[in-house]
Amino acid sequence: MIDDRVVDCLTEWLVKAQPIVWTGRSSTARNARPLALFQACVEDTVLFWFDVFRYAPERGKRAGSKAPVYPLFRSALPVALRRFRSITERVPLDEIPVVSYSQRRAETTRDGAASNRALVGFETRQPPPHPQILPSPCLQEEVAIDADVCPPHESEEADGLEALYYAALSAVLDAPPAPAPEAPPVQEAPAMAQEAVEAVPTGKKKRVYLCKRCKVPKKGHTCVCASSDAPETGVTGATRKRKAAASDRASAKRRRVAAA
Repeated sequence: MIDDRVVDCLTEWLVKAQPIVWTGRSSTARNARPLALFQACVEDTVLFWFDVFRYAPERGKRAGSKAPVYPLFRSALPVALRRFRSITERVPLDEIPVVSYSQRRAETTRDGAASNRALVGFETRQPPPHPQILPSPCLQEEVAIDADVCPPHESEEADGLEALYYAALSAVLDAPPAPAPEAPPVQEAPAMAQEAVEAVPTGKKKRVYLCKRCKVPKKGHTCVCASSDAPETGVTGATRKRKAAASDRASAKRRRVAAA
């Protein structure tokens, strides 16, 4: 089924962009591919496909052969190419032969027909070759030289210039080296500033642990504020509770073993 709206859009796009050219060759390797034309056409006329058929390719992806509008494009392309040749070559439409596809018999479409491979006689337009850069005509012309300002190398005046050059060069080499500039005197910092710099601590600050009773650093400290309820042997109430609990667990285990 051929849609006239698609034919008109394709004809206008082909005349404006001219992505292909008619050569009449039947070489399949060099003929234009319909999928490449479809992708280029959708990119240039995306508003037409969206307004008429509500189709737009996914963001970041190009249109493919599985697009719902690709069969419409494929069927309308031969008609649009005939109109394209008629407009560009200024030949009546009746004199333009029918455009055909070269088919790939090993592959078939959904309806069982042979898949289209390329457009017979049409090739992708190649970009124009890079123009050859020719030398400027000004460089080819002989430039007149003023002999008074720039004497030729063979003249007698040029022989004296070489002697003057070597005399000036020897004078520069024999000259004594220029004295190096003296460094400015180093000013000593004030005593208070020097003390402030030395007082700044370096490295990570160590943490100080305090005794819970005496509130003094634990390092090198012997606590004399022991609790009054603790015996002289140094056994605290928490220690006695742990020992009693361990004894209760041991006696309960012995009873279980005896009962078994």
